[in-house]
Amino acid sequence: MFNKLKRKAMKKIFYLFVIFALFVMTNIQAQKTSDFIYEEVVTLDSSFTQSLLFVNANEWVAQSFKSANDVIQMADKDAGIIIAKGFFSIPTTMICEGNVYFTVKIQAKDGKYKYTFSDYSHEASITSKGGTGGSLENEKPDCGNLIMIKKGWLRVKENADNTTKEMILSLKESLSKNELAANSEW
Repeated sequence: MFNKLKRKAMKKIFYLFVIFALFVMTNIQAQKTSDFIYEEVVTLDSSFTQSLLFVNANEWVAQSFKSANDVIQMADKDAGIIIAKGFFSIPTTMICEGNVYFTVKIQAKDGKYKYTFSDYSHEASITSKGGTGGSLENEKPDCGNLIMIKKGWLRVKENADNTTKEMILSLKESLSKNELAANSEW
């Protein structure tokens, strides 16, 4: 009698495990919904050489991040490419406080440049009551909706969107400076 009960209990546990595994696998596949990528090709006049745009992009990185040397992953003046990995903080007033990490790539050619902001991910701060959200491409945070409610996860994404748009405006302003014209004024 004891063995029959034991077998029944083991079968129930096995079936629950299978159902749980199927649920988790389905949930993982459904998490990636859309890309969190900002990119644009900006065309300027021919006085903006690749070299000038590269210098302006370097200046923007230096002014936008605490330590340009820490964030720049690649800087190739001949190719006109800068790749930097930076972060910005989520306000401490939010339960999901922490940092959002991202990659920015700036490619310059004579008369134009292309910027790409991508690879966004949220990491909770040590003092945060919330959890780490992971990739902003996820529909749900990595820590789950029990730790970070849907509204909090949406606020992280909204904050990242607003901050990125501000950085893009700043980048465009910096790269549209024509150094030659500015030097002739003084």
